[in-house]
Amino acid sequence: MRGILFANCSILAGLKLSNKQGCNFLASVEVVLTTWLTNLGALAFASAGGVLALNIVECSVFWVGAVDGEGFHDSGVLFNWSGLPTAFSLFVHVLRSCSCP
Repeated sequence: MRGILFANCSILAGLKLSNKQGCNFLASVEVVLTTWLTNLGALAFASAGGVLALNIVECSVFWVGAVDGEGFHDSGVLFNWSGLPTAFSLFVHVLRSCSCP
């Protein structure tokens, strides 16, 4: 089931992208749009679309787990404690680099 999100993705004249490349491409397009737009009002629509898409994915995961009989299983690791220092340092770096008051 892993790797289905961007499986056999192709863009612009048949250029094939792998899963990781497709995700990186979409993220870079998002960043480019935020730096090139002079009127960020158009970006608000993209943000609202992202919130809507997130809600659809959350509802879909809940539906599959609760209604379709797949169920939620209490197995695996809930938190990856070994990745906490990296996540915290990235959070602090972003927080310090933003121009928030």
